[in-house]
Amino acid sequence: MTNDPSDILYIVHRFPYPPDKGDRIRSYNLLRHLAKNHRVWVATLADEPVAAEHHATLEQIAHRVEVCPSGVVSSWCGAMGAAVTGRSLSEGMFQSSKLHRVLKQWASEVEFQSVLISASSLGGYLSIFPGSTQKVVDLVDVDSEKWRDYSRREQGPKRLIYGREYRFISKLEQKLLREADAVTLVSEKEAELFRDCSQQRGAAFEDLQKIHALTNGVDLKYFQPQDVTQDQSLCFLGAMDYRPNIDAVTWFVKSAWTKLRDRNPELTFNIVGRRPTAEVQALADLPGVNVTGAVDDVRPWLARAQVVVAPLRIARGVQNKVLEAMAMGRVVIGSPEALTGLEVSPDVHVLEAVTPEDWFSKTQWVLRFPELRQPMETSAREYVEQNHSWDATLEPLSEMLASTAQEVATIS
Repeated sequence: MTNDPSDILYIVHRFPYPPDKGDRIRSYNLLRHLAKNHRVWVATLADEPVAAEHHATLEQIAHRVEVCPSGVVSSWCGAMGAAVTGRSLSEGMFQSSKLHRVLKQWASEVEFQSVLISASSLGGYLSIFPGSTQKVVDLVDVDSEKWRDYSRREQGPKRLIYGREYRFISKLEQKLLREADAVTLVSEKEAELFRDCSQQRGAAFEDLQKIHALTNGVDLKYFQPQDVTQDQSLCFLGAMDYRPNIDAVTWFVKSAWTKLRDRNPELTFNIVGRRPTAEVQALADLPGVNVTGAVDDVRPWLARAQVVVAPLRIARGVQNKVLEAMAMGRVVIGSPEALTGLEVSPDVHVLEAVTPEDWFSKTQWVLRFPELRQPMETSAREYVEQNHSWDATLEPLSEMLASTAQEVATIS
């Protein structure tokens, strides 16, 4: 067995490329950051076919990449098995016999300095590795609270299922907090929420000290302001098979869009994102609403928009869609839920809207007075430059791993 402090294992719940949705954006950039100073082994599940060029891209960054397909049938079989054995459905859906075999094999060959997992649902794989290996759990968000939010908005069987998921994931999060050496979340507010939840569930003081904020960044070279002619358009960006995004656009269209369109007959609302559900596609039947589906490059849609809207009512952590729009110098109007993970100042970096009347009046203000947009567009770009470059946001992780490497060297 080899022993080198530079060997790090990253277990990912979804193939981390291309970085075109929230979890992939974070995991891909985390991988790139780790690979600057470590030999990174990547073991990843994949819920859809992986293109050869995407696999090749990851192999150029990581020391070793192993992809373990996880089809719909196997995922749901795993979920049913988890239901029977008293675990969260999420754990079951990310259970893979191939991934388990790969990790067992690697653990016998390499003494990893650290093992990182990209979600609580992968927590069961940590038991493969000895206690001397540093274990880091990237919760990102307090998922249990997300499921509780879901349950509160539903009735009947869904309410029961979501409530069960909340309870079991909450137990899993606390188990991982006890077993891991560090737990990271996407913002200080989300970290504080997890500390509060953990304290209420009787977590020990030393376990609470393991909780750290590791916020998201944005690719500042890729997402830059563009000198283009703007359309009379609004833009929403996000994966359109994701429940909070579906809820956001359907609520916005029903609550504010009709009045905006009546006042601005040429205005369009572009809903940009992969895999729109039938519910989202149906919105395109309304005047001025355009559902694009997947696009090769989101930047032209953001650049041409006069306003980027983020009317999320269910949200955790940091919204990449907001950071990307701000990086491109766009005016963002967001709900409190969409902005909660950012240290932005409303009316300086972004606009905040709550009620349908807020959404109408603030959007109308931006549309009517384009000359007043520039200060906010400039402030938005400056904010992400100062607070959300990936190297800066991931530096706490580097310090954490460097500390462990020093301990290993001392023992050796």
